[in-house]
Amino acid sequence: MKLKDNRVTKIDPNYKEIRKLDALLTEAGIPHTFQTFYWNKTGDLRGAQIIYPEDGPNRVADVVINGASYGNEFDLLEMKGLVSETAEPDELTTGNIEGYMTAERCFRRIRYHWDTHGGKEATGNA
Repeated sequence: MKLKDNRVTKIDPNYKEIRKLDALLTEAGIPHTFQTFYWNKTGDLRGAQIIYPEDGPNRVADVVINGASYGNEFDLLEMKGLVSETAEPDELTTGNIEGYMTAERCFRRIRYHWDTHGGKEATGNA
């Protein structure tokens, strides 16, 4: 797990699904970046994000939880990219967002993309 900001290495204990997704991706050997959000100068933690496979132009999807994400009140995740179960290439670039997702559901979509786009070859614009 890589953290963008090392000031805090754990997130709100109510946010269990994002940590579960991080563990599933790590166990499967799927590259991703885990980072926390700070929304004010005092450094108060406001949420977390997983980026797959990496940040920047090679980003395929990201999963977030914060006070404004769809499903956060139930510890469920919001995903941008890979918003269909089959993750067809023409749907990867739509930028659609889906909320109220479990870690397992997000993992299935990311793993499907990873497996069908050549594993390590999956990095880059899919």
